[in-house]
Amino acid sequence: MVTSITQQLADLLGPDNVLPQDRLDEYRVDGLTPQAAVRPGNRHQIGETLAWAASQNIGVFPRGGGTQLVLGNIPNQVDLSLDLGRCNQILDYQPSDLTVSVESGIILDVLQRELAQGGKFLPLEAPMSHKATVGGILACSASGPLRTAYGLPRDWLIGIKVAGSQGFETKAGGKVVKNVTGYDLGKLYTGSMGTLGVIVEATFKLTPLALDSGALWATFSSTEMGADSGAQLLRHTCAPQGLQVVDELAGRRLTQRLNQGTGEGRVVLSLPKPGSGGAALAAFFSGRNRAVRRKLQEAAQLLRDKGASQIEILDSTQSSALLRNLTDLGWDEDMTPLVGLRISVRPSAVAPVLRWVEERSTPGPEDVLSHDDLESRPSIVADPGFGSVRLLWWSKTDQSSGSEHGAGSSNGFGEGLDYYRLLMLIHRVRSMARDLGGSVLVEHVPLAIKAQIDVWGDPPEGIEIMRRIKQKLDPAGILNPGRFVGGI
Repeated sequence: MVTSITQQLADLLGPDNVLPQDRLDEYRVDGLTPQAAVRPGNRHQIGETLAWAASQNIGVFPRGGGTQLVLGNIPNQVDLSLDLGRCNQILDYQPSDLTVSVESGIILDVLQRELAQGGKFLPLEAPMSHKATVGGILACSASGPLRTAYGLPRDWLIGIKVAGSQGFETKAGGKVVKNVTGYDLGKLYTGSMGTLGVIVEATFKLTPLALDSGALWATFSSTEMGADSGAQLLRHTCAPQGLQVVDELAGRRLTQRLNQGTGEGRVVLSLPKPGSGGAALAAFFSGRNRAVRRKLQEAAQLLRDKGASQIEILDSTQSSALLRNLTDLGWDEDMTPLVGLRISVRPSAVAPVLRWVEERSTPGPEDVLSHDDLESRPSIVADPGFGSVRLLWWSKTDQSSGSEHGAGSSNGFGEGLDYYRLLMLIHRVRSMARDLGGSVLVEHVPLAIKAQIDVWGDPPEGIEIMRRIKQKLDPAGILNPGRFVGGI
């Protein structure tokens, strides 16, 4: 069967576009190895591949940079991996109109460097931006610390072209910012995890590139105090573009990576004393030079008044390094948590979430995850402006927790974990979030647990409408089947 699929694809696309069998392990998803993997050289070949897969009932897994493969449920089928990395061109860049059109396989950092030559910037963020592709960022609706000011990828998307499961390409939106005709299908495809179609082109509105940037790093006696101070700072006239609060455990891992730099790239930050329950706040500013300097000073004074024990002001280079490493935290393949939960609530509910976690900082027997190499307390990364809290349980040895960037346990890590207690922990966190009107996405978890849960949580009220949309746009059911909410 494997040889047959590979040969048929080689006949269809040419042998140079089909990966050899000895490279298929690179395309594993949740422990599943595809029977074949292709890297089409153009959009026509993407359509041909999808049409052939639909005719053969072959499950297709669209792939960008492979930076967030752990997201989503275990797919029902991973017969064919569709690597979009070769479709990576800038198709139309109009600096004066503040728009750009690109193919979905372009890497975010590559795009930003090209835009910067025209003095422009695309407010997209994603972990591992040196590998993440624009199509993957849209499919996962990835974001970062600056989302408080800039929003989500869909907020900057004005046009999109998608290859459907039958191989036909459709488009929505256009290349002008004031395009308001028709239903905004771009928002439908964004965050759909490739289950409705394969994004092949995207058009974005842009913003002028900031002339200067900087950051504040302030330490507090607790995460709740840091989050409360951050929330007040965001309401002030000197509000930053983004703000994150990390507890001492997360801060330690963050600074571990920052301290590895040399010269101007080296950033050494103070941390609360180990075991003190303290936290650090990172606030990011950008704009004109004088405005950035003024905001940094005003924000620093406000945080001092709120009880910050120590404040450091970072220059543009240091700020960029901190922002990049904070965005990557929990996703870097060299330092991946075994268990990761992302709690989404109203911004006003972030403090109650942190309080709930703090009350369990000394867990009872029912909360302990039995594993000698696993930290019993989670690291905390909170975004009080956007309304999210990430809880990350790490290996004490700082090693990646397994294959697929921590998605599995092919090397045996996690086999001693008490899965029942882990399931109960996920249930308790979800119950708490539900009481606050929020939800929990399981980002990282051993495969034995992932197979027993829906990582997205309880299906929403409109799940049947979502199923009908899936049936309409992917009648063959070949696009990432089972990966999304409710097994869609």
